[in-house]
Amino acid sequence: MRWMVVPILALLASIPATGVAQLSGGSFGGGGGGSSFGSGGGSSFGSGSSSYGGGGESFSDRMARERREREARQRAEREAREARRRAEEAARRAEEERQRLAELQRQRELAEDRALPPAQRARVARRFPGRLERPDRTWVAPDHQQVAPTWDPNVRVEPARAIELEGNGWQHSYGWHAAIPAGLATMLACYGLLSLIARRRRLVMERVAMRRGLEQALVGQGRARRASCEIRRISLGFDWSQRQAIQRALAAMAQRFDLRTAQGMHAAATEAAELLMGAMESARYGAFQTFGVSQQQAERKLYDLAQDLKARYRHDMVRGSGRTFSAEADEGEGLVVVSFVVGATRRLAPLPDHLDRAALVRALQSAVRLSPADLVALEVVWSPAAEDDRMSSLELEAVYPELLRLDGDAPLGRKPCGHCGAVFAAELGRCPACGAG
Repeated sequence: MRWMVVPILALLASIPATGVAQLSGGSFGGGGGGSSFGSGGGSSFGSGSSSYGGGGESFSDRMARERREREARQRAEREAREARRRAEEAARRAEEERQRLAELQRQRELAEDRALPPAQRARVARRFPGRLERPDRTWVAPDHQQVAPTWDPNVRVEPARAIELEGNGWQHSYGWHAAIPAGLATMLACYGLLSLIARRRRLVMERVAMRRGLEQALVGQGRARRASCEIRRISLGFDWSQRQAIQRALAAMAQRFDLRTAQGMHAAATEAAELLMGAMESARYGAFQTFGVSQQQAERKLYDLAQDLKARYRHDMVRGSGRTFSAEADEGEGLVVVSFVVGATRRLAPLPDHLDRAALVRALQSAVRLSPADLVALEVVWSPAAEDDRMSSLELEAVYPELLRLDGDAPLGRKPCGHCGAVFAAELGRCPACGAG
C-alpha cells in the first residue's frame, strides 16, 4: 500500500486549498458621520458607523437593507401592474362579450325580420331604415321615363366661337410708360422683403450658435460635476515576515477608532496607510486602481468594491466569528493581503504609471493627503485574519488574480514538482507530497 501514498499526496497537493475564497478575513470602515459626498448636508455615502459591527448600522448592513426595501418596492409595483393588467383584461373581455351578445341579438332580429311576409317586411323597412341589410325584392324602382326633364328640349345649342378684342393688347389699355414705375415698385418691395428675411435668418443663426455654445459649456460643467468624486483602491500582499504584526495592528485599529466621525475615520485611514507604508519592504504583491465617478455613482462603486473584497473570505473574524483554524504544512508561513479603499469628494493626485514599492507608497500618500471633510468613506479589508489560517502564494494568486508580483525573480506562486508532478507553493522550497527539493 505504500506505493499508493505518493500519488495520492501528489494529487491532493496539486489542488489549490481554497481556489475560490480564503477562510478568514476582517474589515473595518465607515462613511464619516455628518459628512457628505458633495456640497449638500447629511450624506448617505459610507456607513454611519464602522463596518466591524460597532454601535449603529454598518455600511454593508444599510446597503443590504436598502436593497431589500428596493426589491420590496419593485415587487409591489410589479403586483400593482399585474393587478391593473388583469383588470384591463377583464374589462376587455367584458366588452367583447357585450359586443358578441349585441351581434347575436342583431342577427336574431334580422332573421326574424327576414322571416316576415313581404308586405310586412316592406313596412318594417320603411319604418326602420337600415334594419334590413338589403331592400325587399318586392320593391319596384321608379319609372325615370315618367319624370319630367330638367331642361328645355327645344333650346338650340350652338358651338362656341372665338371673340376678337378691339385694339392692340395691353398697350392700348395701359401704355408702356405706366408699366415701368409699377415694375420698379415691385422690385423695391421684393428687395426689402428679401433683406428683411436675410436679417431675420442671420439673427436666428446667431441665437442658435449662442445657444449651442451655452449647451456645450453646460455639458462640460456637467461632465466635470459627474467626475467630481473619486474612489481609490490599493491592495498589497505582505509575506510571512510582517504577516502577524499587520494582522494584529489592523484588528486593534478596528476596535480603537470611532469611525462614525470624520476625524476618527481620517485618523484610522492615516494610521492604516502608515502601517502599510512601514511594512512596504515585505510587500510581495501589489495593485492599485482609481475611479472618477459622480456623486450618485460613488456610493454604489464603493459598495461594489467592498463587497468584492469581502467575498474573498468566508468568516469575518473582526465581527466575532468563533471559527477555529489549524495551519497546514503545504501553506507555509503564509501571506496576508490588505486592501485600502477610500472615497473622496475631490479628485486625487494621479496614480503612478508603473507598479513597484515606491509607486505604492506614493499611491498611499496621495490617498490620505485629504482633509477630514474630503475623506468621506473608508474600507480596510484584509485576509486571512486568523493566526492559524495561512494563505500561501499559490492560494493568493488564485484568490487575488489581479495582484501582480513586485519581484519577478522571487520564489513565489505555482511550482510543479519534477519528481512526482505535484504542484505546490514555490516559497516552501520542497514538495510537501514527496519531499523532493
